[in-house]
Amino acid sequence: MASKQEILGAYMGRITANDLEGAAGYSTDDVVFHWAGHGPLAGEYTGKAAVVKMFADYASMVDASIEPHDSLFSNDHVVALVRATLSRGDRSVATNRVVVYHFAGDKISEVWVVDADQQAVAELLA
Repeated sequence: MASKQEILGAYMGRITANDLEGAAGYSTDDVVFHWAGHGPLAGEYTGKAAVVKMFADYASMVDASIEPHDSLFSNDHVVALVRATLSRGDRSVATNRVVVYHFAGDKISEVWVVDADQQAVAELLA
């Protein structure tokens, strides 16, 4: 079995390459993705198809650059601390982001995304 670090690295590599179907392969069929805040992407997405659509919608809204800061690993979780820079037209927002991944075996089963500046992200995506 691959380590959580290897799985997350492969998953993020697929997301970065915009291979959303490939990224979905690292998730359980009933994965649940929680996006905090009040913007157009805020809410809960259940199942691979819903999460893939959410990522496609996100990619159509902004150009995103993610700079990892640190990751914390336990038996069932990974907490990633990142700096996200989002651009849309002539506007951009930089925010610290916490992403929590819950694992069921070697698959991602639940994800929570929380931005430090949720209001600025929501306004950019609106």
